[in-house]
Amino acid sequence: SPERIAANERAFGEILGQDREAIEANGLDVEKLARDVARSMTGIALWPTIVFEQDRSVVYETRGPLGEMRLSHWPTVLPPLRERPLLVSPGTTVTADWCADLRDGKPSTPLEYSLVCDTAPPVDAASAEA
Repeated sequence: SPERIAANERAFGEILGQDREAIEANGLDVEKLARDVARSMTGIALWPTIVFEQDRSVVYETRGPLGEMRLSHWPTVLPPLRERPLLVSPGTTVTADWCADLRDGKPSTPLEYSLVCDTAPPVDAASAEA
């Protein structure tokens, strides 16, 4: 939402402002950088469900029932989508197609994953300017 992006821009501005001298020495503007970071997308966060038994008798959810973080060594997976973050606007639609190939299913065989994402600009032009 525009409100969330504005709050993120303020938060990033405060954090980056602590290093203003170093940032500006590299030819960057703190306010523009905070604005760009608040409007950028690096990847898609994935919270895997770990199934330990085929009959699903032992399953571990890496997020709680309300989406809250759990203290665990099972991390949130954040695959980067491209070399540099993508600037997006409020209302941008992001679609993702995730595939995990279990291959032969043996624990010793590495899994293969793929993630394909696409974005579409906001339908409402006013939201894109927020």
